[in-house]
Amino acid sequence: MSEPAVGQERREQILEGAEAVFSEKGYAAARVDEIAEHAGVAKGTIYLYFSSKQDLFISLLEERCCSIGALFQEQLQGLRSPRVILRSLIETRIRFLLRHITLFQVVVQSMADFPDELQQRLLVVRRSVQAVETDVFSRILPPDYPVDTGFVASMVSGAVSTVVMERVHDGQFVDVEAMTDQVMAFLIHGVPAGSEDCQAGTNVLF
Repeated sequence: MSEPAVGQERREQILEGAEAVFSEKGYAAARVDEIAEHAGVAKGTIYLYFSSKQDLFISLLEERCCSIGALFQEQLQGLRSPRVILRSLIETRIRFLLRHITLFQVVVQSMADFPDELQQRLLVVRRSVQAVETDVFSRILPPDYPVDTGFVASMVSGAVSTVVMERVHDGQFVDVEAMTDQVMAFLIHGVPAGSEDCQAGTNVLF
Protein backbone atom coordinates (compact mmCIF):
# COMPACT_ATOMS: atom_id res chain seq x y z
CA MET A 1 0.00 0.00 0.00
CA SER A 2 1.35 3.44 -0.95
CA GLU A 3 2.19 6.05 1.68
CA PRO A 4 -0.72 8.37 0.70
CA ALA A 5 -3.11 5.40 0.90
CA VAL A 6 -1.78 4.48 4.34
CA GLY A 7 -2.22 8.09 5.46
CA GLN A 8 -5.82 8.20 4.19
CA GLU A 9 -6.60 4.90 5.87
CA ARG A 10 -5.14 6.13 9.16
CA ARG A 11 -7.09 9.38 8.89
CA GLU A 12 -10.36 7.49 8.40
CA GLN A 13 -9.44 5.23 11.30
CA ILE A 14 -9.11 8.30 13.52
CA LEU A 15 -12.38 9.76 12.23
CA GLU A 16 -14.23 6.52 13.02
CA GLY A 17 -12.80 6.54 16.54
CA ALA A 18 -13.77 10.19 16.90
CA GLU A 19 -17.34 9.53 15.77
CA ALA A 20 -17.70 6.75 18.35
CA VAL A 21 -16.35 8.88 21.22
CA PHE A 22 -18.15 12.11 20.28
CA SER A 23 -21.39 10.14 19.90
CA GLU A 24 -20.97 8.56 23.33
CA LYS A 25 -19.54 11.49 25.31
CA GLY A 26 -20.69 14.58 23.44
CA TYR A 27 -18.34 17.25 22.14
CA ALA A 28 -17.39 18.92 25.43
CA ALA A 29 -16.71 15.73 27.41
CA ALA A 30 -14.84 13.87 24.66
CA ARG A 31 -11.06 13.71 25.19
CA VAL A 32 -8.43 13.31 22.51
CA ASP A 33 -6.71 10.50 24.42
CA GLU A 34 -10.00 8.55 24.47
CA ILE A 35 -10.35 9.05 20.73
CA ALA A 36 -6.78 7.85 20.21
CA GLU A 37 -7.42 4.75 22.31
CA HIS A 38 -10.63 3.96 20.44
CA ALA A 39 -8.91 4.49 17.09
CA GLY A 40 -5.95 2.33 18.08
CA VAL A 41 -3.35 5.05 17.55
CA ALA A 42 -1.04 7.11 19.75
CA LYS A 43 -2.41 10.45 20.92
CA GLY A 44 0.38 12.24 19.08
CA THR A 45 -0.66 10.59 15.83
CA ILE A 46 -3.98 12.42 15.92
CA TYR A 47 -2.16 15.76 15.91
CA LEU A 48 -0.34 14.75 12.73
CA TYR A 49 -3.72 14.87 10.99
CA PHE A 50 -5.78 17.35 13.04
CA SER A 51 -4.62 20.48 14.84
CA SER A 52 -7.08 20.22 17.76
CA LYS A 53 -10.18 18.48 19.05
CA GLN A 54 -12.24 21.20 17.42
CA ASP A 55 -10.52 20.63 14.07
CA LEU A 56 -11.07 16.88 14.42
CA PHE A 57 -14.77 17.35 15.19
CA ILE A 58 -15.51 19.66 12.29
CA SER A 59 -13.38 17.55 9.94
CA LEU A 60 -15.52 14.56 10.94
CA LEU A 61 -18.70 16.47 10.10
CA GLU A 62 -17.21 17.70 6.83
CA GLU A 63 -16.26 14.16 5.89
CA ARG A 64 -19.67 12.70 6.73
CA CYS A 65 -21.58 15.52 5.02
CA CYS A 66 -19.35 15.22 1.97
CA SER A 67 -20.27 11.55 1.87
CA ILE A 68 -24.00 12.31 1.74
CA GLY A 69 -23.37 14.60 -1.22
CA ALA A 70 -21.61 11.73 -2.97
CA LEU A 71 -24.48 9.41 -2.02
CA PHE A 72 -27.01 11.79 -3.56
CA GLN A 73 -25.05 11.91 -6.80
CA GLU A 74 -24.66 8.13 -6.88
CA GLN A 75 -28.30 7.39 -6.10
CA LEU A 76 -29.66 9.95 -8.58
CA GLN A 77 -27.42 9.02 -11.49
CA GLY A 78 -29.49 8.07 -14.51
CA LEU A 79 -32.85 8.92 -12.90
CA ARG A 80 -35.23 11.06 -14.97
CA SER A 81 -38.66 11.01 -13.30
CA PRO A 82 -39.07 13.93 -10.84
CA ARG A 83 -40.96 11.75 -8.38
CA VAL A 84 -38.36 8.98 -8.52
CA ILE A 85 -35.59 11.54 -8.04
CA LEU A 86 -37.40 13.11 -5.08
CA ARG A 87 -38.08 9.74 -3.48
CA SER A 88 -34.45 8.73 -3.84
CA LEU A 89 -33.32 12.03 -2.28
CA ILE A 90 -35.62 11.64 0.72
CA GLU A 91 -34.83 7.97 1.30
CA THR A 92 -31.08 8.61 1.03
CA ARG A 93 -31.29 11.41 3.61
CA ILE A 94 -33.28 9.27 6.06
CA ARG A 95 -30.85 6.34 5.80
CA PHE A 96 -27.85 8.66 6.17
CA LEU A 97 -29.31 10.31 9.27
CA LEU A 98 -30.06 6.96 10.88
CA ARG A 99 -26.51 5.76 10.18
CA HIS A 100 -25.02 8.79 11.97
CA ILE A 101 -27.93 9.77 14.19
CA THR A 102 -26.04 10.04 17.49
CA LEU A 103 -23.38 12.27 15.98
CA PHE A 104 -25.97 14.69 14.62
CA GLN A 105 -27.80 14.67 17.95
CA VAL A 106 -24.53 15.80 19.55
CA VAL A 107 -24.34 18.66 17.04
CA VAL A 108 -27.88 19.81 17.78
CA GLN A 109 -27.47 19.54 21.55
CA SER A 110 -24.06 21.23 21.69
CA MET A 111 -24.26 23.84 18.94
CA ALA A 112 -25.15 26.75 21.22
CA ASP A 113 -21.95 26.17 23.21
CA PHE A 114 -19.63 25.87 20.21
CA PRO A 115 -17.10 28.70 19.74
CA ASP A 116 -17.73 31.12 16.87
CA GLU A 117 -15.06 29.57 14.66
CA LEU A 118 -16.63 26.13 14.96
CA GLN A 119 -20.11 27.51 14.30
CA GLN A 120 -18.85 29.22 11.14
CA ARG A 121 -17.30 25.99 9.86
CA LEU A 122 -20.52 24.14 10.63
CA LEU A 123 -22.40 26.72 8.61
CA VAL A 124 -20.12 26.07 5.64
CA VAL A 125 -20.73 22.32 5.98
CA ARG A 126 -24.49 22.79 6.12
CA ARG A 127 -24.47 25.07 3.08
CA SER A 128 -22.42 22.58 1.07
CA VAL A 129 -25.03 19.87 1.63
CA GLN A 130 -27.85 22.33 0.94
CA ALA A 131 -26.19 23.26 -2.36
CA VAL A 132 -26.33 19.64 -3.52
CA GLU A 133 -29.99 19.31 -2.53
CA THR A 134 -30.85 22.64 -4.14
CA ASP A 135 -29.26 21.42 -7.35
CA VAL A 136 -31.47 18.32 -7.20
CA PHE A 137 -34.63 20.40 -6.77
CA SER A 138 -33.59 22.67 -9.62
CA ARG A 139 -33.66 19.57 -11.83
CA ILE A 140 -37.18 18.53 -10.85
CA LEU A 141 -39.01 21.84 -10.39
CA PRO A 142 -40.10 23.88 -13.43
CA PRO A 143 -38.19 27.12 -14.13
CA ASP A 144 -41.27 29.20 -13.32
CA TYR A 145 -41.92 27.48 -9.97
CA PRO A 146 -43.10 30.24 -7.60
CA VAL A 147 -40.90 29.23 -4.63
CA ASP A 148 -37.10 29.52 -4.52
CA THR A 149 -35.49 26.09 -5.00
CA GLY A 150 -33.06 26.70 -2.14
CA PHE A 151 -35.98 27.39 0.17
CA VAL A 152 -37.77 24.21 -0.98
CA ALA A 153 -34.62 22.13 -0.46
CA SER A 154 -34.10 23.53 3.06
CA MET A 155 -37.74 23.07 3.99
CA VAL A 156 -37.95 19.44 2.83
CA SER A 157 -34.57 18.31 4.18
CA GLY A 158 -35.09 20.20 7.45
CA ALA A 159 -38.52 18.68 8.00
CA VAL A 160 -37.29 15.16 7.22
CA SER A 161 -34.29 15.54 9.53
CA THR A 162 -36.43 16.89 12.36
CA VAL A 163 -38.95 14.05 12.14
CA VAL A 164 -36.22 11.39 12.05
CA MET A 165 -34.42 12.85 15.05
CA GLU A 166 -37.65 13.25 17.04
CA ARG A 167 -38.67 9.65 16.34
CA VAL A 168 -35.28 8.33 17.41
CA HIS A 169 -35.23 10.55 20.50
CA ASP A 170 -38.65 9.21 21.51
CA GLY A 171 -37.50 5.64 21.05
CA GLN A 172 -39.73 4.98 18.05
CA PHE A 173 -38.73 2.62 15.28
CA VAL A 174 -38.07 4.41 12.00
CA ASP A 175 -39.37 2.47 9.02
CA VAL A 176 -37.45 4.08 6.15
CA GLU A 177 -39.82 2.96 3.41
CA ALA A 178 -42.95 3.96 5.34
CA MET A 179 -41.55 7.37 6.26
CA THR A 180 -40.49 7.99 2.66
CA ASP A 181 -44.01 7.06 1.53
CA GLN A 182 -45.53 9.54 3.99
CA VAL A 183 -43.25 12.40 2.96
CA MET A 184 -43.92 11.70 -0.72
CA ALA A 185 -47.68 11.56 -0.14
CA PHE A 186 -47.62 14.96 1.54
CA LEU A 187 -45.45 16.55 -1.14
CA ILE A 188 -47.54 15.12 -3.96
CA HIS A 189 -51.00 15.81 -2.55
CA GLY A 190 -50.27 18.82 -0.37
CA VAL A 191 -52.75 20.40 2.01
CA PRO A 192 -56.34 20.48 0.68
CA ALA A 193 -57.40 24.07 0.17
CA GLY A 194 -60.88 25.54 0.42
CA SER A 195 -63.19 24.91 -2.51
CA GLU A 196 -63.14 28.63 -3.33
CA ASP A 197 -59.41 28.37 -4.08
CA CYS A 198 -58.96 24.97 -5.68
CA GLN A 199 -60.29 21.47 -5.57
CA ALA A 200 -59.18 19.49 -2.51
CA GLY A 201 -56.45 17.02 -3.33
CA THR A 202 -54.87 19.06 -6.12
CA ASN A 203 -51.21 18.22 -6.55
CA VAL A 204 -49.15 20.98 -4.98
CA LEU A 205 -45.54 20.13 -5.77
CA PHE A 206 -45.25 17.19 -8.12
